[in-house]
Amino acid sequence: MINLKLSAKLNIVVWLVISVPGMTFGWFLTRHNESRIKLLFEKRGTAFTVNLAYNSEFGLLSRNKDELVKLMAGLLQEDDVAAAAILDQAGKVVARVVAGEETDFLFFQPEKLFFHNKTDFTIKAKKSHCRGEPYLFITAPIFTTRQKIFIEEDIFFPDKEKLSREAIGRAIVCLTMTDLINDLSNNRNLMAVFFIFILIMVSGMLVLATRGLIITPLNKVLAGTEIIGRGNFDFRLDSKKKDEIGTLASGFNKMGEALQKHTKDLTAEKEFSARVIESQTDMLCVVNHQGILTRTNKALLDLLGYSADELTGKNVIMIFGNNKDDKVKKTLAMALRGENIQEWETELFSKKKEKIMVSFGAGPIKDETGMIIGAIGVARDIRERMKLKNQIRQYTENLENMVEERTRELKEKDIQLIQSSKLASLGEMAAGIAHEINQPLNVIKMTTTGMLHFFKKGKNISKEMLLEELLTTNAQIERIRKIINHLRTFSRRSKDIETEEIDINIPLQDSLTFVGEQLKLHQIEVQFKLDESLPKVMADANKLEQVFLNIINNARDAMDEREKDFANGETDYEKLLNIKSFAEKGQAVVTISDTGGGIPDNVREKIFEPFFTTKEVGKGTGLGMSISYSIIKNFKGNISFKVKKGVGTTFRVELPGGD
Repeated sequence: MINLKLSAKLNIVVWLVISVPGMTFGWFLTRHNESRIKLLFEKRGTAFTVNLAYNSEFGLLSRNKDELVKLMAGLLQEDDVAAAAILDQAGKVVARVVAGEETDFLFFQPEKLFFHNKTDFTIKAKKSHCRGEPYLFITAPIFTTRQKIFIEEDIFFPDKEKLSREAIGRAIVCLTMTDLINDLSNNRNLMAVFFIFILIMVSGMLVLATRGLIITPLNKVLAGTEIIGRGNFDFRLDSKKKDEIGTLASGFNKMGEALQKHTKDLTAEKEFSARVIESQTDMLCVVNHQGILTRTNKALLDLLGYSADELTGKNVIMIFGNNKDDKVKKTLAMALRGENIQEWETELFSKKKEKIMVSFGAGPIKDETGMIIGAIGVARDIRERMKLKNQIRQYTENLENMVEERTRELKEKDIQLIQSSKLASLGEMAAGIAHEINQPLNVIKMTTTGMLHFFKKGKNISKEMLLEELLTTNAQIERIRKIINHLRTFSRRSKDIETEEIDINIPLQDSLTFVGEQLKLHQIEVQFKLDESLPKVMADANKLEQVFLNIINNARDAMDEREKDFANGETDYEKLLNIKSFAEKGQAVVTISDTGGGIPDNVREKIFEPFFTTKEVGKGTGLGMSISYSIIKNFKGNISFKVKKGVGTTFRVELPGGD
């Protein structure tokens, strides 16, 4: 990096301040003049072309090539015109002329210019380079004289609305831009020389003025600064001048006075900081970048039993008992790398090798450049706090054990409530279950009675008939066995909420094993519509069956009560239980609808409350729907109901599908 003196920097700044705006202004001025000259050049060429187009009407209509050539030859007298041509309406060349040798303008092929759209007869200009030289090609339409003639507005405002006119051809003029470009370049060079001369003159004068007015006084200030830096705070500059330099000298003198006062204050501050450190109740130590102790406070020395001389100059690992543990070394190294350490619980060792549990924190010490030159550590004796912490931990463990024990008790109570609800349901369904078993027993009795009758009469029984009767008896016995096994499974006491992947249709169908015949006895028609493609759910089939039984039993009782309102026979009443299962948004859903008239408004909010019942004393425990709600929630599902007043209630059970 180049180090420059202030005078050189000021000279550079002055030159930049003058040269950059000046050169920018010169550049914009040159560009503006060049743009204006080019525009005038193009307008001049357009005027040539329009004039040629106007005078070429008769020659083009009569196809008089000589007249057209004569017209264009006169145009070539202009210095900038290099070639011209007349084209008919179809774009074919009728006549053309070129300045100089014909072979020099083989590139001039007017029929290939401007004809992307042959019906476009407007004035156009196009720049192009041919054989390294710039040219401007301008085309103008040739109109019949019976139409409106060109005026200046037609040339410079071609988009202005005009009368319709018939175009019979085009005139094309080629202008060389070489002389124009050369003239512009010469003007640009002259302008640059002029601006550079002005910049040099102005910069020189400003540099001389800057040296006399700024640089010399600043050198005096710099010399005074060096004197102050050597500790001579009594040195003062001459501040009699009333300009900015005088103000600077006055400020310098005030700075010297302030530094003199600040030095005294800093000395007092240093002594005060030392007293504060010594009075700290927390232990404090300072180490250099090598981990060597450079300072300790009274609290650390008193707690560890060392003197300041015994610790100063020793490695900080000494107060950690010369611990070789990698964690201690890594943590101390982190502080020396500039990382902060907070609330690190570790052990310090006293001079008598006594272990002292402390909370240790550390942070880096940096110089004025930001470089880490050491670290400061603060430690606090936490032996009393550790005793309290151990006591709190012991209390917490005891509390956790108490909570765990209470949770087990609550789970046991919950299981007992579920079991009680099952037994209550079985008690309510006893008649229906008896009927379920009695029906196959009657079939067995009739079969055996018939066979005994045949034997008593001495009639022969064929093997086919005997086999048929035995198969019938065996089927009824199997039916009774299934009912009893299902009854045993349903009434079994569960130890906990157990889940497995099941088809929700199975417990729904099993629930009718107990109450199917009972519903028939109550003249209740059951309509089933089950979706066989339901997603499997994570649940306990036995407990789901209990939920469905509670809902079905409540529906049965509601329809029986409603039937009493129609006991006089004046109105027909149909007792209908509609059971559906279907999939919805990844869930398995079961709805059970009845025609029991609906749950009254005043009890709807209490349906899922424990021990709430609308039944007579001795006919209900009030636990059925409360337990059902708890069971469904344990399976991460939802149970709700919707009432259609005067018609009935629909209960809805939703369970999430398994992964």
